[in-house]
Amino acid sequence: MYKILMAAIVAVLVFVPSVKADEETAAQFFSRDKARMESQISYAKNKGKKNNEQIRQINDGPSLLDKARQYIGMSNMTGFRGPWCGAFMGMIARQIGIEPPKSYKIASSWSKAGTRISRPEVGAIAVMRHHVGIVAAVENGKILLISGNHNHRVGEGLYAQNRVIAYIRL
Repeated sequence: MYKILMAAIVAVLVFVPSVKADEETAAQFFSRDKARMESQISYAKNKGKKNNEQIRQINDGPSLLDKARQYIGMSNMTGFRGPWCGAFMGMIARQIGIEPPKSYKIASSWSKAGTRISRPEVGAIAVMRHHVGIVAAVENGKILLISGNHNHRVGEGLYAQNRVIAYIRL
């Protein structure tokens, strides 16, 4: 028993200094990251076209995409018993202060929300006939969506762009 206790004390004494070093490394990392972000925001405000999603996120709180990412892997938390991708979108939209369309539980109703845009962009809503989600990435004619009711969970899925009937920017 005494040997186990001594081994535990030695382990704590050996690892405590490394924790402090890790904290300093994290602080340095976040300091650099903050400086980089501030530089991008300054550039975007001056030019008016670049990094709009970052400006919105910092000025207005988390974006729809950030909020959706927090739920990846979780099962239906909306309380809606039918296909719940639209209900999930409505839930996270409200959490960031955006009122969803009246019939938000129906995926295609999201085509009437916000401003329609001609191409996919990260953070936009992609509306399909029976599914809706948030564009997380665009590559080679495909979009990566984060959505509710993706295999009965909030998840990421790759979809062909030609399946999308509307892209919406809120």
